[in-house]
Amino acid sequence: GTTVNGGTLNIATIQAIAGGVSGLGTSTSANVVTVNNGAVLTGTANNWLSNTSASSGGANAHTLIVNTGGKVTNGPGVITGLGNTTLNGGTLELNTGFASGWNGAYTLMGDITVGGSTPSAITTKAGAGAAANLQMSNGSNGVGGTRTLTVADVTGSSDSDLVVSGQIISGTLVKAGPGTVELALGAVGSSVAVNWRLDSGTLKTTSNNVVGGSANITGTSTSTTFDLGGTTQAVGSLGVAGAGNGYRGSIVNGTIDLNGHNAYLQNGTFTMNLTGGGGSRLWI
Repeated sequence: GTTVNGGTLNIATIQAIAGGVSGLGTSTSANVVTVNNGAVLTGTANNWLSNTSASSGGANAHTLIVNTGGKVTNGPGVITGLGNTTLNGGTLELNTGFASGWNGAYTLMGDITVGGSTPSAITTKAGAGAAANLQMSNGSNGVGGTRTLTVADVTGSSDSDLVVSGQIISGTLVKAGPGTVELALGAVGSSVAVNWRLDSGTLKTTSNNVVGGSANITGTSTSTTFDLGGTTQAVGSLGVAGAGNGYRGSIVNGTIDLNGHNAYLQNGTFTMNLTGGGGSRLWI
């Protein structure tokens, strides 16, 4: 493995091969790259960390751990694959990525775990353009997969455990773990918004329309909370059509704009304002 304890390590010219050579050794999940306090890991070549062609699940991509005070960021105009990633109070920063065809800085073929004892962050680099995106991947250069975001309650309170102000797009994120994910200003980009499936814990918003007007939001457990934080969120739909597929959980403290789409509410506490416009339907 590789541990970056300080300064900046820049992978400048070597493109990783899925399951093969890279600037950080063999690209497998057993090869762990750790970024510690005060250190920055970056790259200015396409596929500088792991290859975008790596398989779904991240078996032939590096495992990444970013601890408190550490940061991973991409150089401008390039894209790289991202395997299984743990943020222990660390930061994943999105710079302008590779625009042509990809429109992204990272493709995530692994899953993200948030731990440690301080909140973590997914941010956008100041001045970054529309291609500063984190895309969900279904492996083998495919975009639009389903990935899992497991968030521990690192603050021991209702405070945010992961703050997202970077653009997450395409596919579906499954929110697992008891912690709280905050979607802040900048969390939605100009491309297809990511869908959210809440299996446990809390998803909250602190700025208007950071979910994305094309996103499906669904809850699978009455223990989950979608806390709107006093904001208005345009969505593509709430829940999924069909018996047993409706939204389960709490939606509180704000306004959902169905934006001409549908809401399927099954079981939970729904103390929200609901608006829609032409064509919107509410199914209970």
